[in-house]
Formats: sequence, C-alpha cells, structure tokens
Amino acid sequence: MSFVFALVTASILSLLNAFILKVYVDKHRPFEINTYGRAMKVSSGVAFGSWALSFIPWVGWLLGPILWFVVVRELYKLDARRSLILFLIQAVSSAIAGGLLWLGFWLI
Repeated sequence: MSFVFALVTASILSLLNAFILKVYVDKHRPFEINTYGRAMKVSSGVAFGSWALSFIPWVGWLLGPILWFVVVRELYKLDARRSLILFLIQAVSSAIAGGLLWLGFWLI
C-alpha cells in the first residue's frame, strides 16, 4: 500500500511542478516556446535525476537542487534570481501538496 501511495504522490507532485514551471516560464519568458509536454519532461527528468543523485552519500541532498537549478536555468534561459524564485515556489508548493497527500492517506 505504501508503494502505491509513493507512486501516486510522486505523479501528482510531478504534474504540479510541471504546471508551475509552465505558468512561470510563460509569464516571464512570453516568447519562449513552452508546452506543457516540455515542462512535464523537464520536471520528470529533473525529479528522476535528483532521485538518482540522492543515493550518493553525504552530498546527494545538495546535488539535486543544483541539478534542478542548472537544468531549468539553461533550458529556459532564466536569470539566477528568477530561477531561485521558481525553485522556492516549487519547493513550497511540493511540501504543502505532499503534506496534504500524506494527511489524506492517513485519514482514509
């Protein structure tokens, strides 16, 4: 049961992060070609890369955000300030959504 919950949570958070990425890039880079499919691929790829890097002892937790920052900044040509703001928005929204999903899992 916990594997199913983890899979559903990861899928929902990936969709949420892709939506936030698309909306934010559309607002700040209106002439950038940005589809929801591209945002989903970037979001899922960075999530998988961060997950794979998390297995490196001692520094894995630090490499995930660095990977996210570099990939999103280079693909969408955002400056450092906008990339950092986007990172914080996604981190806070993922934490809130993950907490609500976890709470819902235990209440059901």
